[in-house]
Amino acid sequence: MMLWSDCLDWARGTGTTDLNDRIKEFVSKGHINSLALVSRSGIFLAGSVPQSKHKDTLAAMLAIIEGGAETASLEMGKPLSNVIMRLKDEDLLVKPFGTKAILAATAPKMTAEVIKGIDDFIEAHKDLVR
Repeated sequence: MMLWSDCLDWARGTGTTDLNDRIKEFVSKGHINSLALVSRSGIFLAGSVPQSKHKDTLAAMLAIIEGGAETASLEMGKPLSNVIMRLKDEDLLVKPFGTKAILAATAPKMTAEVIKGIDDFIEAHKDLVR
């Protein structure tokens, strides 16, 4: 389990300004509405969320969603790939980002092409997760 101090060390070590710049650049390509990284213990690390949202609450709930889905998938004997929630006006994708973080992204529709782009983002930035 990741401790609060581990999360701070992880966030400091990644250069969160650089990380936020990379996320903004990816979101600006227009395929997704937002992208955030949170620790598995529910601490907001980086990314974009609407101004009106409480980042701390959102981070905690995303960690709970991913943790519950991962536990259920392990009970079924199959590894978790991702969780997709169909919201009223958009889809929310939640998936592991290395061993210490979770990626959450929203898009008008979470298509295979959009998920592939997110997977490519994760692959290109896996150096950010230690």
